[in-house]
Amino acid sequence: MQLTDEVRLETRGPIAIITLARPDKLNALTHAMGDAVRAYVERLNADPSIRVVLVRGEGRAFSAGGDLAFLRDNAARTEAENQTGMRDFYAKFLSLRELVVPSIALIHGRATGAGLSFALGCDMRVAAEDAKVSANFVRVGLNPGMGATYLLERLIGPARAAELVYTGREVEMGEALAIGLVNHIATSDRLEAAGFELAERIAANAPVAVRRTKALMRRDDDALARALDGEAAGQAACFATEDLQEGIRAIQERRTPRFTGA
Repeated sequence: MQLTDEVRLETRGPIAIITLARPDKLNALTHAMGDAVRAYVERLNADPSIRVVLVRGEGRAFSAGGDLAFLRDNAARTEAENQTGMRDFYAKFLSLRELVVPSIALIHGRATGAGLSFALGCDMRVAAEDAKVSANFVRVGLNPGMGATYLLERLIGPARAAELVYTGREVEMGEALAIGLVNHIATSDRLEAAGFELAERIAANAPVAVRRTKALMRRDDDALARALDGEAAGQAACFATEDLQEGIRAIQERRTPRFTGA
């Protein structure tokens, strides 16, 4: 399979870096990018020299979430097609959770919708102090997907997660740090250095012990799989609504959506 050049993989000693490289679209996610992420995860898992993986976005944002063209195309598909397609989409990007070594997302600019979910798929998050994140799915006309309901609740608790997914509001990094959504914040010019410092502290530890610890930390991912099934079914139903079309139009026209429940 020919991998897209919109995701890159490089290594620096025991640290690997996966970079979303679609800066002209704010690293909006596509199936082809997900295929590349999954392929790189498999490659890294087969390399015993790798001890930590960093995940970052090129350009002005970590990721703006699902690609608009992808959303429009899905609106023309059947509910059954979308349920299968979305579940596959989630699995590609959340293959990050199958890494046998720890992963760290480096968040700058915005991490929105599925872009935030992708960052949540990592074990840890280091963010630029001026970054903003949001689980904005309902503001587009969709229920949350790619594990957002499960991962947010597990990370920051049910009440805080509920507020973020029901409002879709943006969260600034001071709040994100206080509620445990990110592990560390740094100035924009120090973000990569801060990420590497954390990665190097992990990489200095006993690799077999770290890998075993990672497996223990992921022992409840069966619950995530059930959540993904439910999210995919919900999004498949939402794709058939007029509200989804209105959400897409509002993004394109840079205005507040006017949802009717249709």
